[in-house]
Amino acid sequence: MADSVKNIYEYQLFGLPFMGCDLCGFNGDAPGDLCTRWHQVGTLFPFARNHNQNATTSQEPFRFNFSLPANVSDNANLTYTDVMRTAIRNRYTLIRYYYSQFWQINEEGGSFFKPLFFDFGEDPNAYKVIEKNMLLGDHLKASVETTNLTKLDKVDFYFPTGTWC
Repeated sequence: MADSVKNIYEYQLFGLPFMGCDLCGFNGDAPGDLCTRWHQVGTLFPFARNHNQNATTSQEPFRFNFSLPANVSDNANLTYTDVMRTAIRNRYTLIRYYYSQFWQINEEGGSFFKPLFFDFGEDPNAYKVIEKNMLLGDHLKASVETTNLTKLDKVDFYFPTGTWC
């Protein structure tokens, strides 16, 4: 999953801004915690879809409708499906922003899903933990945790010098 973030960065260098990956992976079976985390990260990608090969177990969000482990959520009724649904809804709230940014990229060139050092090349901290800190277009920064939900690590959030909301 973390590699998919870096792979999308590479396509930005190639001049292909509308790029994504198959959420939950294309080969192999993704467990509920990994598929959920992948939806949270992947719904930020320019292109996002849940797709896999025929030889693997289906991975639609409704297939993971069981409760999150107690060490992840205080809400015993919260399911993996609930978290994936929230991630997808968050994507739809940003759709106008995405379309506006892609129109601008179409007219002027540029990239959409990019590491911090694309815009903050003079900042040495922009080169650290690049798979967890990214810019979405010109006006939105996201920081994500790319490990499984059951393995909660400290996320290295970084905001370059400037004004951030």
